Amino acid sequence: MESVFAIKFSKVCINGCEIRYAYIGDNRKPVLLLLHGFTGDKLVWSRILKTLSKNFFVIAPDLIGHGDSGDPLKQDYRIASHVVYIHKFCLFLNIHSAHVSGCSMGAFIALELANSHPYFVRSLSLINPVGINKLQMEQLSNFRVRPVNPFIVSSAGEYDVLLDYMMAKPCYIPDMVKSYLASRHIKRSALIEKMFSHLMNSKTIEEYLVLDLPPTMVLLCDKDRVADMSISLNFFKKQKSAVIVISDHNGHLPMLESPKFLCKQLISFYTKIENNHQE
Repeated sequence: MESVFAIKFSKVCINGCEIRYAYIGDNRKPVLLLLHGFTGDKLVWSRILKTLSKNFFVIAPDLIGHGDSGDPLKQDYRIASHVVYIHKFCLFLNIHSAHVSGCSMGAFIALELANSHPYFVRSLSLINPVGINKLQMEQLSNFRVRPVNPFIVSSAGEYDVLLDYMMAKPCYIPDMVKSYLASRHIKRSALIEKMFSHLMNSKTIEEYLVLDLPPTMVLLCDKDRVADMSISLNFFKKQKSAVIVISDHNGHLPMLESPKFLCKQLISFYTKIENNHQE
């Protein structure tokens, strides 16, 4: 049965900065908060929102500096700052607990959110997480010394290169939409450089994680060219509450490359948690 809900959009102001977000589903159901990655936006989840809304009230914000949210150049864009904004954003919406799913930098934020607000995060699903330890951050930092940093875009052609780099199986994006996304990315090039620097200067998960994780699913893709899968694999094998899923043939953004597969994994994981909670 198809979801009867349509995706809706709204905005709130947190600490003087506008945060735009998408939401869908019955707000009486458990909340699922979706956090996108670096230079992404809420629409990266667009292919799975309706399916997830059958089981959850789904909220997907644009992080500060991303998508249609505010992007002040003087803002602190380190992970800890993102956590402050996301937590205040949820409280503003009267959300006091949620399942949290994050991809890439979004997974980094989700982990620190769970560490700093353990009673807020009911569970985690982490998709190709970054920020695990100093070794992984050094690997990411190497993007800055390459002849071309794929995240710094100055033309539509370079934006195509970025998309190809992020996905092993690029999905179809209408030319008009792609043109708009490329234009927005190019206009923010100075901000993106600053945000990348702040990301590199954030404490790693290994440095700040002091609490046991809530129930956690870690999804790692074997064709990911952004985050070294072996680093996450070695780290999360040591976490008793973590279940690790390996995805074949997907790159950094499985929600766009294999949405049915990702939905199946997320719904199965979260349904088990909800069932255990009700017992």
